[in-house]
Amino acid sequence: MPRVDRDYVFEQLGDFHRRKEWYNFRCPYHRGESLNFGVSFRAGRFHCFSCGAAGPLPVLLYDLREGTATGFGGGRGLLGPKARPRPGEAKEDTSSALSKRLNSGRSDPGPEVDTDRWFRDRFEALPEVAGTALAGKMALEYLRRRGIQLDRLDVGLLDGYEGRVVFPFYDRGKVVFFQGRSFVPSPLKTINPDVEDGWYPKTDVLFRLECLNGGTVVLTEGIFDALKTEQAIGRSHRASCLLGKTISQRQIRLLRSAGVEWITVFLDGDANREAADLAIKLYKHKFGVRLVQYPNHMHEADPGSLDAGTIRSLLLSARPVGPTTELELALLSA
Repeated sequence: MPRVDRDYVFEQLGDFHRRKEWYNFRCPYHRGESLNFGVSFRAGRFHCFSCGAAGPLPVLLYDLREGTATGFGGGRGLLGPKARPRPGEAKEDTSSALSKRLNSGRSDPGPEVDTDRWFRDRFEALPEVAGTALAGKMALEYLRRRGIQLDRLDVGLLDGYEGRVVFPFYDRGKVVFFQGRSFVPSPLKTINPDVEDGWYPKTDVLFRLECLNGGTVVLTEGIFDALKTEQAIGRSHRASCLLGKTISQRQIRLLRSAGVEWITVFLDGDANREAADLAIKLYKHKFGVRLVQYPNHMHEADPGSLDAGTIRSLLLSARPVGPTTELELALLSA
């Protein structure tokens, strides 16, 4: 692409962050707030990982210059029925984004728009869809390579999120969040829905909350970490994930409401310090807490890449957190 065209893209799209060859901007098509509109000058393509707008760069340049990349549903870059509609009205005024964000979880009865219906209308469960679609077969093979068993697992494909297996998150029986994991080459390994579209933020959800039935739960960072852990310890014990290394007050309340009493903290091997911080926080909230800390030679390990025997061994080595160990952990996390 000529330099003048590159400069024009940067001038029109504004703030960005770069990840390898991809420059991520705010999407000019659906006017989202997240920097999830990827532009690759090397590949000569663009792709919004929220609304689905995609195509060659000459189409983007045309839309920017002609003023047709304006709002959701406009412009030649939206690929017809494959473009991702927002929950609610497709051409909803984005000035309501603030009210949606203020109404996106916590103690209210749910999102302002019906994200549950929107999701269910577009979701196809695995393994059923694998019998009729090539994408389903590819997704199924990807999960098998990762060692994930589909028995009683809610996972599938979502229209508009091609090339990703999608895991829904529930609250009071309704889908309020989801995460897509790419099973084809992509600049973004995971993708979450936009809060401004009525979805809960990831800090307001817990994976498989509907399966937590009191007692003990293992907390991990990611979805595959939780799934591999639960498979290793048996379905009579539950694992969930935080989608990160920290826990919010909302997530603590969700654990309380599910009747959880004991928590085993099982983060990745490079997060011993964050795991200690998390264990201390949970202990101060009156949970019984055990902490998994990896030996030095496993500092790059994560539960999602470990075999069942190693996971069980690490969980058996977990240290209970109490008044004497709290000081030790505080020193570790300092």
